[in-house]
Amino acid sequence: MSLKVGDIVKLRSGGPKMTVVAVDEDRALCVWFNRKDEYHEEKTGEFLEPTLEVYQSRGSVPLPFHE
Repeated sequence: MSLKVGDIVKLRSGGPKMTVVAVDEDRALCVWFNRKDEYHEEKTGEFLEPTLEVYQSRGSVPLPFHE
């Protein structure tokens, strides 16, 4: 699988829809929002590509992942 920035993904084991914001080799940095009381809390996480499935492809060009 080749993830691209802007793809909307989900963990194969379930969970929220997440947006890919960076990719590097076999990892993707994703962002999603959790509803917390009256606002939405932004969360981020780094995931191995094999643990993700594409929900909706955005067709963006992959960008390097920076730490």
